[in-house]
Amino acid sequence: MPAIEQQIIEGTTYFTTVSRGTRYSLRQHNSQWELYSKRLALGSSSIGSFRFFDTLEQLEAEVKAFAGIASLLCSTSGCAGAAKH
Repeated sequence: MPAIEQQIIEGTTYFTTVSRGTRYSLRQHNSQWELYSKRLALGSSSIGSFRFFDTLEQLEAEVKAFAGIASLLCSTSGCAGAAKH
């Protein structure tokens, strides 16, 4: 499993990881989880894409790079905030 790094930028917490040539960045936005992904091999010719998830469980089911993120957030901030938004 790739390492998941946490950064706080201007008051927003971002979780990032790189897996199989794709960089992923996750944050909470408007009561959803916003996932930005960019294929690194495409360089500047690709702007990447955004996907939105209502729960971390949905995210984990569709994006293997973030497997375990719900448990990670439960251990650091309590499960109430991690389950939904």
